[in-house]
Amino acid sequence: MKNLVCLTGVLLLFAVTTYAQDCTLNEDAQRYMARGNVAIESAQSNADYLSAVEEFKKALQYAPNCPDIYYNIALCYDKSMGSDLFKGSKGFAEAIENYKKYLALKPNAQDKQTVQTRIYELEYKQEKIEFI
Repeated sequence: MKNLVCLTGVLLLFAVTTYAQDCTLNEDAQRYMARGNVAIESAQSNADYLSAVEEFKKALQYAPNCPDIYYNIALCYDKSMGSDLFKGSKGFAEAIENYKKYLALKPNAQDKQTVQTRIYELEYKQEKIEFI
């Protein structure tokens, strides 16, 4: 579990520091990305990451082809999985879908293998929950 927390932190730092390099963000998209990043930084509980998701979704309205927005959304759903807000596999599905969009928009991503591995892990966890 400790390794997963460290890996998630490294991936989050990578996404937050590199998003501007991969797409052009207008002022509105930049505003919502910044708000989402602050929501992540100030998160006190798993459920707080869902506030960041809402900000990133607003950024998508202005930059729908920016892969790192999808990555940040996926990461927030991934981190909020322990929240009681997700009964069943909804959180897993959201994280998986957004990680896949990230990889589709950024096929040569440096973290491609790590993200793909995380997708496989989430798919496994999702299957286990669906059979309970």
